[in-house]
Amino acid sequence: VTAHPIGVTVVHDGDLQHLWNAVILNKGAFIPSDQTKPFVLCDPGQTSAVIEVLQGEDGLPKEQCLSLGTFTLEGMDPIHDRPHRIEIRLKIDRNGMLHATAYDTISGKSADLVIDYKNPQSGAKK
Repeated sequence: VTAHPIGVTVVHDGDLQHLWNAVILNKGAFIPSDQTKPFVLCDPGQTSAVIEVLQGEDGLPKEQCLSLGTFTLEGMDPIHDRPHRIEIRLKIDRNGMLHATAYDTISGKSADLVIDYKNPQSGAKK
């Protein structure tokens, strides 16, 4: 099972100075495990998003969490009448590899990050 909750950095109330952890995989999740959550990006017209994978409790400030890795979803079509909705998928396989995927539901663009969950400082782009 996972020893800690795992999530991603989110902006709280549009304030880019206050970033929080939004848990996707709960502490105690069985390995293998696979969860997806939808998120809305901050700004209409946004064409990229930086996704930071965090280990820490839900709602904790980013600074109080362990950063497991960062990756960028790029090439989204600018949509000015509403913000993009993306899906973030966190999956831990039987070998302890954490796969993070961001998927833009409008353009179909996606980006990935693979992290050795047994060695969290090993985050490497796929």
